[in-house]
Amino acid sequence: VTLQGICVILFAVNIVIVAFSLAAMILAIVKNKNFSVEVKTLLGLVFATVFGNYVIFCINYPHACTEHMRYCVPLLLVGAAFLGDFLTEAKKDKGKIYKGSVAVLNRCCVLFCVFSTMFFIALLYAEAANM
Repeated sequence: VTLQGICVILFAVNIVIVAFSLAAMILAIVKNKNFSVEVKTLLGLVFATVFGNYVIFCINYPHACTEHMRYCVPLLLVGAAFLGDFLTEAKKDKGKIYKGSVAVLNRCCVLFCVFSTMFFIALLYAEAANM
């Protein structure tokens, strides 16, 4: 597996995890009672503000490092909160949809960890070879 192949796999797995995070956010806002209205509002506003500013930045400066994750780091915290809530709700619900989605999410997280480790080890060797 090449470094580029690892990056493609990481990107695809990340897209799946982000999709789960967005779905978990929508589910929590619509039907979950664990979060108070204030917490839902705060997390929703943080998400909308950070993501909205990032999109505006990408439009205004399309070639100025807009691909960097550093501009969206607070979204990791929001996504993690909603994914954690989703997993908590999935433990309570014994439906096949919840169990299947948890299994897919768990596998995606494991793949992300494994391929992230492979990426950084490969990057380390690539940098050492260029020295």
